Amino acid sequence: MGFVSASREEKLKMMKTSHTRKTTKKLNRLAKKKKISRNVIDGLKSIKARKSKDSRKRALNIEDDWVADREAQFDEEAEDNLPLDMLDADIDWENSAFAGVKKRHDENLKDEEDSDAEDDIEAKRRKFEGQLNDNIQEMLPIKLKDGTVLRPTREKKDQSSDEEDEESDEEKETKPAMEDFSSLSASELLAKRKELIEQFKQTISTYAHQLLTNPQENIYKLRDLFRLCQGENVHSLVRETVQKLALVSMLQVLIDIIPGYSIRELTAEEKQQKVKKETKQLQIYEESLLRYYLKFLQFCEKMTG
Repeated sequence: MGFVSASREEKLKMMKTSHTRKTTKKLNRLAKKKKISRNVIDGLKSIKARKSKDSRKRALNIEDDWVADREAQFDEEAEDNLPLDMLDADIDWENSAFAGVKKRHDENLKDEEDSDAEDDIEAKRRKFEGQLNDNIQEMLPIKLKDGTVLRPTREKKDQSSDEEDEESDEEKETKPAMEDFSSLSASELLAKRKELIEQFKQTISTYAHQLLTNPQENIYKLRDLFRLCQGENVHSLVRETVQKLALVSMLQVLIDIIPGYSIRELTAEEKQQKVKKETKQLQIYEESLLRYYLKFLQFCEKMTG
């Protein structure tokens, strides 16, 4: 691009650059001939130094990075190539060529040992003198006539096992005698059947309402509802209808109260751990919910099979 065809800004830039070059050459010639003062020469050097400051800084940074990279690479190679026969305790490491490598190696080992020791201390459960084991429960103290106080203890019983024992005891109980409707006429049987169905509808509705309003407190109602699904203590006159109503109601209740997270059975170690009262109640609720959910699925599979 020529000077004539250039724009106004480009012409000004070209003129400024040309003028700067001419001035610089003139000052350099005068400096060589020593026809300018020392202050002017120092000013020129200062201007040149400021202009080349960034480029010199970049060059120094590149050089420093290259040196650091080479040193790191040398250290890695030295550590990898450390002879096994030099791991002898009799060697004077401070005066050897691997003094720095050995020092870093010892520091890394010490840091790893300290971190492992801290983890072990934190993971280990502290136990104080006089503290009972997790599976031991202290009972009410007994004071004797001579003033001696006895503190009896007993083993804790698992609450889930207690519930299973209660269920087995309830199953062993004799079933109540069913009413005999053989003497009733056909119209009376229909009226009685309608009356019983209404009663069981009310019972099922009460169980479902209690479970939906406060499932954690009324989770035991799920057991009663499941027994109606099985037709327990239900007269044969309305058993099939009550079972259908109870199955549909229990299905809807389970859909509404089952949480969005996964529930699993607790291990023996988890059951022995000390937890807060609220956490314990939640565990009992989840365990009961899981148990009757599985029973419900097994019963449905049995009915369809």
